[in-house]
Amino acid sequence: MPIRNNQPLPVQPPAEPEPEAQVAGCLARIAVLDGSLRAFTSTCPESALAAACSASTLGGALRGIPVAIKDVIDVEGLPTSANSLSASAAPASRDAEVVRRLRSHGAVIVGKTTTWEFAVGPNPPDGPFSRARNPNGETYQTGGSSSGSAVAVASGEAVGALGTDTGGSIRCPASWCGVVGFKPTHGVVPTEGVLPLAPSLDCIGTLASNVAVAASLFDAIAGVGDASRNPARVIAELDSARPLEGYYIAIWREALDACDPSAEVLYNFDRITKQLATAGATICDVQLPSLAVFNAACYLIARHESFLCYRERLSDQTWRGSLGAPARSLLLSGGMISSEEIGRTVALRARLTAAADRALAMCDAVVTPSMGTVALPVEVGAGIMASPVPHFTRFASLTGQPSITIPSGRSANGLPFGVLLNGARGEDRKLLHLATLVEGVLARAAEAARGTEGAT
Repeated sequence: MPIRNNQPLPVQPPAEPEPEAQVAGCLARIAVLDGSLRAFTSTCPESALAAACSASTLGGALRGIPVAIKDVIDVEGLPTSANSLSASAAPASRDAEVVRRLRSHGAVIVGKTTTWEFAVGPNPPDGPFSRARNPNGETYQTGGSSSGSAVAVASGEAVGALGTDTGGSIRCPASWCGVVGFKPTHGVVPTEGVLPLAPSLDCIGTLASNVAVAASLFDAIAGVGDASRNPARVIAELDSARPLEGYYIAIWREALDACDPSAEVLYNFDRITKQLATAGATICDVQLPSLAVFNAACYLIARHESFLCYRERLSDQTWRGSLGAPARSLLLSGGMISSEEIGRTVALRARLTAAADRALAMCDAVVTPSMGTVALPVEVGAGIMASPVPHFTRFASLTGQPSITIPSGRSANGLPFGVLLNGARGEDRKLLHLATLVEGVLARAAEAARGTEGAT
C-alpha cells in the first residue's frame, strides 16, 4: 500500500510537537518503514535524541526539526558512502558547512539518505547498495539522484532534507515522490564538505512537504537568517480573492511541444495554469532557445566536469572496477569529449544564460511541468538517465537560476504531478515567496474540488 505524507500545505510551518517527541516520531517511522523504503544509508538515533533534548532548551529557527542529509554530504561521525564501494568507509571528521549551519539553527540530523552512486549513476539492482523505493508505490521509480531524501520526506521519516542538484537531482525525485524540492541560485549555498560532481552546476538544496519548511532550511544553509520569508505578507495575500494579482508567470510553450509530455501531464499543467490565472496571475508566453539545446549543453558539461573531478581515481583500476556499471560508464564518457567541443559548449552556455536572464527580466517566473511523466515503473530503464523522460529541470541548472517543484495533484493511478517554477538568478527569496502563494492557491483549489465532489 502506498505510504503518503499528505499534510495540508500551510503558509507557515504548523505548531510542532516538542523536539524530543518529533524526533522520536521520525525515528520510529524509520524503524518501521525503512526496511522497505530504503531511504537511509545510516541513521544516528542516539545523537539525534540528544540533540532534540538540547534543542528544547536552546531554541533556534529550526528548533528540533528532524532533517535527513544526502549521503554525499559530510556529517560528523557518519561515513560519506556515496552509495558506493569506491567511497571511504571512515566516518567524517567534521560536518559539511551546510550541516553545521543547520545544527546552529536547531535542526536535528537523523541520518544520511540513499543516493545514486556518487550522485551520477543509478545503483545496479544486483549491486551491494540498495535503491530507495517510492512511497507512492514500490513498483515505481523515485527519480534521482537525491532519491532517499525525497523518500524520507514523502514518508514522514524526516520533516526536511538536504539534497544536491546538478541537472535536476533534487527536483526530479521530489516531483515523482510528491514533495517540494528547491534548487537555489548556483553559488548561494557553500559546498564545503560535499562530494562534487560538476562544480559549475552543483547546488545544495532543500526538500520538504511544504514550501515554508523548504524555505526555512534554505534560510539556514544560505546564511540569510529568516530574511527570505514574510509570513504576515503571505497570509494577507492569500486571504485576498486574487493573491497572484500583479505576478507575471510565463509559459514556455516550445518546451512543452518539443518534449511532448504525456497527455496526462499536459492536462494537469493546463489545469494548474488556469487556477493561477483565476487567482490573478497574468499568464504570458516566453520565447527562449530550444529546450533540447539547454538540455544537451547541461548534460555535456556535467559529463565533462564529472570526469575531471574523478579522473585521477578513474586511473586506478581497482577503484574504477569497484564502481557500478552505470556510474563507471557515465564518468568515463566525459573523457571522450574533445576540448573543442567543450569550448563551444561553454560559449553556448553563456549565450543561453543571457537569453534566460532576458526572459526572466520580463516575468516573475517561467513555469513548466516538473517532469514529462509521472513516476515510471521500475522496469522502464535503469533510472531517469536511461528513461524517455523530458528534462525540464536542466534549463535552470545550466543557467544557474533558482528553481522549485511543488506538488500539483495526482494522476488517475495516484502518482504525484509537480509544477516547476524557475526564477531569476539571485532572486531566491522572491521565487520562494511566489512558490508559497502558488502552493496556497493550489491547496485552496484542491479543497474546493473536494468540496464539490462531496456535494455530488
